[in-house]
Amino acid sequence: MRDNSQMILSLNADISNLSNQIAGNQEKINLLKKSYDELSNEQQEFNSYKKLIHQPKLDTSVWGGKHAERFNGERSEIEQQHSLITDLVDQQLDNILSKINSLESTNASLSNSISSKRIEISNLK
Repeated sequence: MRDNSQMILSLNADISNLSNQIAGNQEKINLLKKSYDELSNEQQEFNSYKKLIHQPKLDTSVWGGKHAERFNGERSEIEQQHSLITDLVDQQLDNILSKINSLESTNASLSNSISSKRIEISNLK
């Protein structure tokens, strides 16, 4: 009986530690989800401005010469940089989702361990 009570105490301590890990991971998940939403919203706003890169339309009937060519070249560079930033943000959003999934998977595994330990305690009683 004494050995069982010692084992039960140990299992309860393990459950407590695992529960704390789950709580810590859940905090991280919540922060990551909030960050994901904020970053995603900012990206949508950023992408809504892409159409403005080539506004107003300036063709040769409105503006020509070397300054017009240089200006259009700058617009093209801005468009390329916009695409690069969009790609980088997409990668970060994917990284955030991957981390969320990893933490959720870890929490599921920890929950299974807690359930197993509770069954073990029940069998010891």
